Amino acid sequence: MSSNQRIEASKPGPPSGDAFWTIGEGFRDAGDACLERIQRGSYTGQIAYACSFLYFRGIELFLKCALIHRDISSDEVRSASHRITKLLSLLEGHINLSEFGISDEEALFLSSHSEDYASKWFEYPDILHSFYPDPDRSKAICDKLCMLTRKRPN
Repeated sequence: MSSNQRIEASKPGPPSGDAFWTIGEGFRDAGDACLERIQRGSYTGQIAYACSFLYFRGIELFLKCALIHRDISSDEVRSASHRITKLLSLLEGHINLSEFGISDEEALFLSSHSEDYASKWFEYPDILHSFYPDPDRSKAICDKLCMLTRKRPN
C-alpha cells in the first residue's frame, strides 16, 4: 500500500446524520445558555449575535441530518455549504416542507436570514445592524427541527 493510499484509507468518511444531529444538539444547547442569560433581564451585552449564530448552526446541522437520512449524497449536502435556503430546497425536493413540519412562515424566516448566516455575518459583521434573527424565534425553529430529526424517516 502506498503512502497516498494509507492517507486516503485513514481519512474519516462523511459525517453521518446521527453525527450532524448530535453536534446540532450541542449548538442548540449553547444557544439556550445564551438565551437564558439574555432573558434574565440584567444582561446588557451583545450576546444576541452569538445566540443567533448558535441556533442557526444547529438549524443547519439538523437540516443536514434530515437530508442524510433521506439518502441525499454527502457531496450534495456538502455543496449546500452553510446556505439554509439551499438545504431547504434540497429537502423540499424529497418531502414537502409542510409535511416535514416546517411552516411557510418558518421557511420564510430562515430564508430571510440565510445569506447573513452563510456569509458568516453573525461571526464577522462588516457593520452591526438590527436585522439579526430574533433569538426566541430562532430557538423555536431550532427546537422544532431537533425534534423532527430525532425520529428517523422510515
